[in-house]
Amino acid sequence: MKVLNVISFGFFLIINSRILAFNIDTNFPVIFKGETDSMFGFSLAIAEQDSKIWLYVGAPRGNKLVWKSNNFSYQNRAGSILLCNASYVWSDEKICKEMVFPKEAEVSIHDMTGFSMTVVPQPNTDKPNKILFCAPLWSKKFYHLGKCYEAKIGETVNIAPTIIPQNISVDSRFVYLSAGFSVHSFKVS
Repeated sequence: MKVLNVISFGFFLIINSRILAFNIDTNFPVIFKGETDSMFGFSLAIAEQDSKIWLYVGAPRGNKLVWKSNNFSYQNRAGSILLCNASYVWSDEKICKEMVFPKEAEVSIHDMTGFSMTVVPQPNTDKPNKILFCAPLWSKKFYHLGKCYEAKIGETVNIAPTIIPQNISVDSRFVYLSAGFSVHSFKVS
C-alpha cells in the first residue's frame, strides 16, 4: 500500500510540473476602474499588435461617446467600450480611452454595447487584426435586433457596423432578434 502511495505521489508531482495556471498577482495588482454602475469589465478581449498589449473592456451600461454634428455627445447608459493600453500599466498616464461611435452607427438607447466581444485574427494567421463587439439590445423601431461593430486593433475611431440585421417581415421576425449576445471569431485557413 505504501509503495502505491509513493508511486501515486510521484506521478502527481510529474503531472503537476507540466501544468500552467492562471495566477492573479495579489502583491502588485493592476486595477482598471470604470464608471459606477456601468458594468465595467463585463466583457474583456486582449490583443497584441505592434509590441503593445491592448485590453478592450466592455461596460454594457456605460455612457456611449458618439460623434454627431461636429461635436461629441454621450448617450446615457447605452453601453461603451474602453481601450486600455496594458503595455504601460506602471506609468501615471491615462491608459484607457473610450471608443468613439460615429453618428452613422445608429446607436440606440440602452443597447448594451460591449456585452460581448472577440478578437478577429488576420486571414491565414493567428495575429489579431480587428476587434468585434456587439450590442444585443440594439433596436430599430420595435424589435431588439442586436448589432455588431468592428474596429482595427488599437484604434478608438473608424468603428463600422459589420453584422446588421435586415428588415424583418412577419414570417421571419425572430430570425435576427438579439444578435450579439454571444460572439466568437475563428481562424479561416
